[in-house]
Amino acid sequence: MSQVEQAWVQHLRLGGTTPWPEFALGESRWAGETRVPGAQSLELLRRVNQAGAPSAGLVERLLTTEPRGRGRPPLGLLHPDLQPHASHGPQGAPRVDPGELDPRELLRVATTLIAEDLRDAGTQASPRARPKRWRPAYRLAGDPWLAAGARHALTAAGYPPGGRTPRVLVLADRLDQMVVDCWLARCFGQGGPPWPSFRSALAHGNLPPRADLGRVVERRVAESGVDRVQVVLDPAALAGAAGVRRGLAGVGGEAPRVPHHAAEVARRVAGALGGLVSPDQASVLMRGTLLSRLSRATGPATAVGPAHHQSLREAAVRMTGQVQRTGVAVHGSLDSVIPAEPASVDHEADTPAAALTLAIDLLLDPVRRNGEG
Repeated sequence: MSQVEQAWVQHLRLGGTTPWPEFALGESRWAGETRVPGAQSLELLRRVNQAGAPSAGLVERLLTTEPRGRGRPPLGLLHPDLQPHASHGPQGAPRVDPGELDPRELLRVATTLIAEDLRDAGTQASPRARPKRWRPAYRLAGDPWLAAGARHALTAAGYPPGGRTPRVLVLADRLDQMVVDCWLARCFGQGGPPWPSFRSALAHGNLPPRADLGRVVERRVAESGVDRVQVVLDPAALAGAAGVRRGLAGVGGEAPRVPHHAAEVARRVAGALGGLVSPDQASVLMRGTLLSRLSRATGPATAVGPAHHQSLREAAVRMTGQVQRTGVAVHGSLDSVIPAEPASVDHEADTPAAALTLAIDLLLDPVRRNGEG
């Protein structure tokens, strides 16, 4: 590490916020090289210093953590007097101006640290009512995001799914929202592809399996019989459809909603967390602790956008016909499956920067058990 690089690392360690080019131009000489933290980690530390007052422990972690996931290796610092192609850092990594790095490079470091914070917070059983002596037999299917919210609400009230010969409740929403929900379920599960990649399958007519309401209902009817399958489109009808007749007037099929940039943070954290804890622990931490925290964020929601609107409307019309032909009971209007006017996706260009800002907030105020604090 050169003397100027050593000086900038120390500057950041002490809370400095001066960008690298400005700092480097103020130094007068270079020296030999040893190991230097990657430009990604150093620029993230500079931005964390701008946003707040990181603890000494967080500073050291930022300087020593190797980011998980796909991306560029740790990059060297480009001195302002050199051209980008003229210099390489340790182990041949190119030198860069850290201030010009794509926010996604910094997110790799930030979400690795957030995953470690989640692991260190540990899991704690959520408070729930003792299972009732008598409880209805039911199972949940369909929209995975709605199903997760319904399962949590009913279980917390003492009515977990299961039982002999259960009725099957197929939860559904507008088709475009169900597509989004399938992606959200993966973001807060084991991770998954970026939203543009996930959405691109729609161009080939491929719906996420759990968003294809018609096929889900047909399969469940074939397995359980038409009398044991119900479609729930009205969240207020959930408890009654499950067979809970009283005491749960406030329990619906809603699930927490998070803005698009917060879902992107979750997706990246899930990928980093997978190698740190067991799948069961990861599920509790992602769907409990992290979801509770990220649901407080504000901003535009994930949206399919206008490009696929017409094809989704046609698919939704097909689905409603399939459901009607099965003869299953429906709570709510099947017309509500048909997408309305498409939401804008203009905000997607700002997602990496917004996600980085949110990730920095999480680093400065780490997630804790059950999302508190």
